[in-house]
Amino acid sequence: MSTTRHNTALAHAMEFSSDDLVLNRRGELSPAQMTKLDILCDLFVQDLREAPPLHLPSVIFLMGFGLVAGFLYLVGVADLLHHWLDAWYYPVLIVGSLLLLARFVWNQFRYVMVRLLLPDMLQKMIEAPALYSVTGEAKLDTEVLPDETNYWLQISDQRFPLTTLAVDVFQTGRTYRIFYVHFADETVLMSAEWLKDNQG
Repeated sequence: MSTTRHNTALAHAMEFSSDDLVLNRRGELSPAQMTKLDILCDLFVQDLREAPPLHLPSVIFLMGFGLVAGFLYLVGVADLLHHWLDAWYYPVLIVGSLLLLARFVWNQFRYVMVRLLLPDMLQKMIEAPALYSVTGEAKLDTEVLPDETNYWLQISDQRFPLTTLAVDVFQTGRTYRIFYVHFADETVLMSAEWLKDNQG
């Protein structure tokens, strides 16, 4: 396959144009790519607003810990600990409970602050996004989960999520230059090109 044909297939699969790629080579994002980031930001903020008001994993952990502690109390483990620890029993119980409560409150506080501050942070991020690039040999990976299958592209030390359309175009062992931005906790591919003519 020719370089031009392969790169055209990449552009189609990843939904970028030759003009986008030209700007990316200069370290800039195109207006169309900026619009893409705006849409991602809106979707992310919408999902964030629909998220539960509390950090559910820490709530579940606290409830589970309470159930286990209650069960151990019923079977007499608390009495055994009281006997073994003697005078240290209540200090250990109080300090342990306070540490557990402090951890729970801290997790809730962080979660609430993220919900409050992240939309503004994302907005500032997409107003002046930093474009990065990496060049290297491609490795493709598939992650099969119970309800979905994820595809990944590995270039050097960077790992990128791929759509089902894009994973059929990239070829393992070929050298690509990838242009991407960091958005929230994700890495978003902007464009890519096969560097066949640059290989020895």
